[in-house]
Amino acid sequence: MKKILLSAVAFVAAMSASAQVVVFNEDNPLFSALGLNSDGVTVAGGTEIGSIEGVISFKIGAEDTYKPQNRGPFIVADTESKGGLQGNSNPKDADGGTPASTLKVPVQGAYFVADVNTDGYLYVFQQASSNKAYTIFENDDAIGYVYSAVGDATTDLGAQYGFELKGGGEYNYLKDAGITAVEWPEQIYCRNIGKYDDHCDAQEDGTMKWTKNIAKGGPGLIKFPVFAGCKYYINANGSKMTAVGFYYDTTGDATISTVSGEETIILLQNGQLPGGETAIKNVKAENSANGVVYNINGQRVNMSQKGIVIVNGKKYLNK
Repeated sequence: MKKILLSAVAFVAAMSASAQVVVFNEDNPLFSALGLNSDGVTVAGGTEIGSIEGVISFKIGAEDTYKPQNRGPFIVADTESKGGLQGNSNPKDADGGTPASTLKVPVQGAYFVADVNTDGYLYVFQQASSNKAYTIFENDDAIGYVYSAVGDATTDLGAQYGFELKGGGEYNYLKDAGITAVEWPEQIYCRNIGKYDDHCDAQEDGTMKWTKNIAKGGPGLIKFPVFAGCKYYINANGSKMTAVGFYYDTTGDATISTVSGEETIILLQNGQLPGGETAIKNVKAENSANGVVYNINGQRVNMSQKGIVIVNGKKYLNK
């Protein structure tokens, strides 16, 4: 079981390892040794593609065909990073299910694994997609994370969008918050800002069906705390994850930006989402277990709302 963040032993190790950016490009000898090309190269599971000595070993999760990518940039600690790689097969769990739907760790397809030796925070850089579901697992348990990405100013996403997906209990496990599946970032975010109804229709059973995809791609990141002795599974569901690199620190307060056109976009400001987006604790109304209330348009309301409301996936009529 993981320890309290930055315990005495881990703190000593962390102080000896400075924060560092690792990029998956030809300047990284581990990445270069893969010999990736546009035709694709088979890479074995467990192959290390980036590391910080004594802190993190970042690996390919399972055997798959990978191609190089040139994505980014990500700007952190005065370092601008571009690069990346993408696999060929969608991640699946041991039963052939999609990890975002089952909350079971992937065992095949394209995903990544980080073996962690020191407590701290991991920021995974990627070519984000607003209509891919993302899951992070700590050992066998899906955990919450902070997501931030470049959006589209002409849509509800705006130029930058993000959310904090929170689990429950001491260890931020999604199942401890009653979450049994993870939606797309655009679904989570649009519901959070109260414009979920612009993209979905109410069904006869009171649930909401997403009908209008935004499908925006651009530089993005996922941030989460990591603990010594734990293994982290990182993946995009419904498609493959294009990983660009990662950043590690012990404080969780990094400022990270990117460039879109001629505009610099802040993804994280001192470790926080720009604008202080409200944390999300439940990503599916029908799967939540804490009594969060929605109207039939999928907007979050309080229990005093008159008319038909949805609680824990069931419809009620408030008079």
